[in-house]
Parts: sequence; structure tokens; C-alpha cells
Amino acid sequence: MTLAVRDPGRDIALREARARATNYPAAPFWPVRLAQELRELNADWRESAEVCADVAWAARAAGRSALGLLSPDKITAADLDPVTARTYRHLYLSALRYDLRCATLQAFVEQLPPGAISGLDCYSRALYAFALLGQSRPEGLALMDEVLAEAGDHVKTLHVLLHGLWLGHDLDQGRSGSSPSARGLPLESARIRSCCSGWPAHCADSAATTMGSRPSTGPWIFCRRATSRCTPIWCASVP
Repeated sequence: MTLAVRDPGRDIALREARARATNYPAAPFWPVRLAQELRELNADWRESAEVCADVAWAARAAGRSALGLLSPDKITAADLDPVTARTYRHLYLSALRYDLRCATLQAFVEQLPPGAISGLDCYSRALYAFALLGQSRPEGLALMDEVLAEAGDHVKTLHVLLHGLWLGHDLDQGRSGSSPSARGLPLESARIRSCCSGWPAHCADSAATTMGSRPSTGPWIFCRRATSRCTPIWCASVP
């Protein structure tokens, strides 16, 4: 699926909203201001994901993570309009993703009211799939398939799914008919990477770690490994 070309003026407005949020991460009100701007633009889930993924990453890098400014209660407040609620959710879940807090991300989504999960936007469900995949939970594969069917070639969504696949292990056992030779899900990662322009990454090394890349995903993803099973514990990359 190819995304529709946006109006250049709208692209400029989205870039400016992103820049204002990333340039002043120390301001405690930046999530509120960003939500206001996206609401004024009536941003859809794709636009929100593109802005919030970058802003959450920049805030974290500046030591001002959205996790210190947003709480589950604030995100799920009943008086929020849909765009504001989605903006807060994208920022909060993205911040959990960058901290690799998969269990916390999963718990947040699963405590939502019955039926709310299925009503989440595609990017939020991708982040939920990331949390499941990152914990090597095979049910994340079915959710990944649903997200892929809707997301098409939306790069930010594909990055999230690929990140989850990279963190997980033995996920091929959740696919019927899979074999040990399929370990690492090369077909899954290849299917996602075919839609991506690339996901460069770098690693913070230490004496206790070794550098390496998983053959199924190619040499352009590197990760710090810590255990005898080479389970990734941290991957520093662009959002």
C-alpha cells in the first residue's frame, strides 16, 4: 500500500510542530502544546506517529522523557478529545519502547477497558505488538500481521515491528509449520524490511558486551548482547 501524498503546507506545519516540541524539551508543558497543535491540524494516526516517535526520542535523549510528564491516568482521562488522547498515548508508549519496558507497555494496554484494545489506532497496536514480540510472546505475531495489513509501508510502524522482532527469540515456534532452520524469522524481518528504506543503528559498547549483527536482519542493525543465548538487551537507534 502506498501512502497518499500530503499537501506541502501540511508537511511544513507538522515539521514545525515537531521542531517546537524537540527544541524545548525542558518545558514541562511540551506534550500539551504538541497535542494542541496536532488537534488543530486534525492529524491522523500516521502523522501523529511520525511526529511523536521523533519527539519522544529527542526528549529521552535530552533527559526529559515523556514518562516524567505523562501518566496512565492522564492518558486515559475521559475528557480528552480523540486526537489529544492519541498524542499522549503515542508519546507515552514510544517512551516505554525506547526504555525497552515491554512488560510495562503490555500492562498499560491490557488494563484498558474491554474492547478498547481493538479500537486502538494502528500505531498504538504496533507498539503493543512490539511489547509482546520483545518478550518473545508468540501472540505478538498475529497482532503484527493485523498491523501490517493496515499499516502498509508506513515506516515508523514498520520500525516498531522490526524492533520487536529483533528483541524476541524463538518466535518461530509460534508459527505453525515452522522449522528450526527458520529461527530468527528471516521471512518476517525481510517482509518488513522490504517496505523500509533502512534502519541505521549504533551500539554503546562495554567490556562486558560484544558487538554483533543478526544474519537474518542484515549488517545494518547492531545490538549489545549479554547472555550465552545472545539475547539483545539494548538497541540504540533512530526511531
